[in-house]
Amino acid sequence: MTRCKRILTAFAFLLAVVSCGRPSSSKVTMDKSPRVLKIAGFCDGRLTIDGAPASLQSLHESLQKLAQERGVVWYYRESGEKEPPPIAADVIKEVIEARIPIRLSSKPDYSDTVGPGGSAGPK
Repeated sequence: MTRCKRILTAFAFLLAVVSCGRPSSSKVTMDKSPRVLKIAGFCDGRLTIDGAPASLQSLHESLQKLAQERGVVWYYRESGEKEPPPIAADVIKEVIEARIPIRLSSKPDYSDTVGPGGSAGPK
């Protein structure tokens, strides 16, 4: 084997060893879905986050953490066709201030998406 071939072979081996076990950045971003925070607001003023009772303070803290993780909010409001309770405006304000993408749903299981004009459709 010539000296040039040995150097190239050694370089290829070294490159393979160094890159082994390290996922490429494109693979990491493509395989990982953003974290979803499920928020529900109810007519009686209750608020839940991922099914657990929550306050506006805990919502604020959860949204700050979610913003750092670059997550998304799925938001359901009970009786969405009626006048919203005050808590609904507070939730939307907090999401906007945290600059987090939001998906609205008309169903408590978040199985649909409410689009512009209020039309609901599948996810």
